[in-house]
Amino acid sequence: MAQHANDWENPQLVSQNAMQPHAYFIPYPSDQAALLGDSSPFTKSLDGIWKFHLSNNPDERPRDFFQEWLL
Repeated sequence: MAQHANDWENPQLVSQNAMQPHAYFIPYPSDQAALLGDSSPFTKSLDGIWKFHLSNNPDERPRDFFQEWLL
């Protein structure tokens, strides 16, 4: 067996100091809405098209990438 000097070089180590998987809960405005199982007004879906820009290093990033979201 090969010895791994660093944890990040060990393919057998898939997690460390991680929480166990658990169920999540979705809040609803009322019991009736929860029983219907429709989408909750308290959640937001992250599905969709995202703008993405890959930079080789932080200096190559678009400088004002966040400005259009502030408008």
